[in-house]
Amino acid sequence: MTTTTNWFLTAGTLRSAFVEKDREPAAADSRLAPTFWACRDEIEIDSELKEFVRDLHDDELPNDWRYEMIVRIVDQIIETSEHNENPEWSDQPWAIAESLASIYTAELAAWFAENASRCHYHDQLNDECSIAAEASLSDRMQIAQHQCIESMVQRVLFKLGLI
Repeated sequence: MTTTTNWFLTAGTLRSAFVEKDREPAAADSRLAPTFWACRDEIEIDSELKEFVRDLHDDELPNDWRYEMIVRIVDQIIETSEHNENPEWSDQPWAIAESLASIYTAELAAWFAENASRCHYHDQLNDECSIAAEASLSDRMQIAQHQCIESMVQRVLFKLGLI
């Protein structure tokens, strides 16, 4: 008899589904961090958690940035829960995204370079609210990354039943 874990019971149970792993030395690219985040090996390929993680990748192939961001988002949710007795979760997607979006132009450019489809976050937001023409390229990149992270936070909070 196989027991299944409800990974979405709390932010803590969701966080426990992820583990930091060491990269294989032979396959290590000098541009990549020596460690990366992944789902635990015992999580079934077709599990609800795997499907949720795929959804959070927004049609991107599995990549280090997304897995790390999922872990950082869940860590922020846990921290918010610990410091606020009854947080207003509907306000948290923006606040968490604000704390996690990079402010460094080189990091933002690398984020876009990693996957060209990420430009759609900027384009979508620009269509919806016409980003000011005066905004710098760095500001535009940060707004796009913020939009991406905020969307991920909303889905995580919804899956955890917090919003």
